[in-house]
Amino acid sequence: MKFSKKLLSLFVVGAMSAGVSHAAGSTRDFGQIYTECGLGALIFPTNEILAVVTNVTWDLGTTAVTSNLSSPDTCKGGKKKTAAFIYQSYAQLEQDLARGEGQHLNNLLTLASCPAEAQATVAAGLRDDLAADVARPAYGTATRYDQAKAMYEHLTQRAEAAACSL
Repeated sequence: MKFSKKLLSLFVVGAMSAGVSHAAGSTRDFGQIYTECGLGALIFPTNEILAVVTNVTWDLGTTAVTSNLSSPDTCKGGKKKTAAFIYQSYAQLEQDLARGEGQHLNNLLTLASCPAEAQATVAAGLRDDLAADVARPAYGTATRYDQAKAMYEHLTQRAEAAACSL
């Protein structure tokens, strides 16, 4: 087991120093791929170490490399940051939406690049969506991931209708 961990560590260090070309023609090295792409970047967009550890632990970085090759513009993109923000601050967003205002809600609307004149409409719509979700019997047993996913989907719909550039 110790040998496998050492071998994996050597692979990660070696991979992080190598360069990889992606579809857009520019070069992103493995360090950037492992911190900006894949599941690790989605869950830990602001912590590079945890992003790398998550990518390596989850699938040896396969999804990070695949997302870099298949859709490089999604790596380190606004949608990923917004989804991660919703997941990480779901409880605070839930409270802000219940009140109809708050710093986390303001930050979410900023991440979604909603114009000032559309923010109140998007926030009100998200508040209605959350009220409908909470009223469903399955809401109480849903995982935080499922709750955050639903909020992200609601935001995507509301943002598109309000000409936000999420």
